[in-house]
Amino acid sequence: MKRILISDPLGDGWQEVLAKEPNVKVDVRPGLSPDALCEAIGDYAALIVRSATLVTRPVIDAARNLQVIGRAGAGVDNIDIEAATERGIVVLNAPAAFRFTGSANPERHLKAAAALGTDISKARLEDAGSILADRVIQIMKRLNIPNGLSAIGYNRDDIPQLVEGTLPQHRVIKLSPRPVGPEELTRIFEDAMVYW
Repeated sequence: MKRILISDPLGDGWQEVLAKEPNVKVDVRPGLSPDALCEAIGDYAALIVRSATLVTRPVIDAARNLQVIGRAGAGVDNIDIEAATERGIVVLNAPAAFRFTGSANPERHLKAAAALGTDISKARLEDAGSILADRVIQIMKRLNIPNGLSAIGYNRDDIPQLVEGTLPQHRVIKLSPRPVGPEELTRIFEDAMVYW
């Protein structure tokens, strides 16, 4: 059984949706101090946070079984991406990004999908990014999360500005497991307009 720790308040529905998944046990423990999080994180396969929880190198070092960190919301500035990458932990934020990064380390993407309750026993490595993206989309649908960027007011005409605003974000660009520039970001934003 995979254990998932939710360490920030996420709003209605998250715990109930994840609790219905076979082979998943969800614990909701908001407000943990950094020391308490280090003590608690050891046996969890997945950690879901918003902006309050700081996922620092000491937290990641204490996470013996952690395979995936999911950030509910925009950005990943509260997560030590470098430390997570060194440990082979996938940091999730958007399905379109997983489709893009899946080929860089398919095994890691499949481990993240498994940590979120997906049966990967018959999965092909070349499908890893899509498998993880599809799992996140299933969760998004169940929680009535908006269907991509178009559902929150963006359209294809906004993509050049979205790309321009992303390029200076070095934690996003330089830590990507695949080289990413304006063309790649354009494709990611195109994919993110509508998910289902």
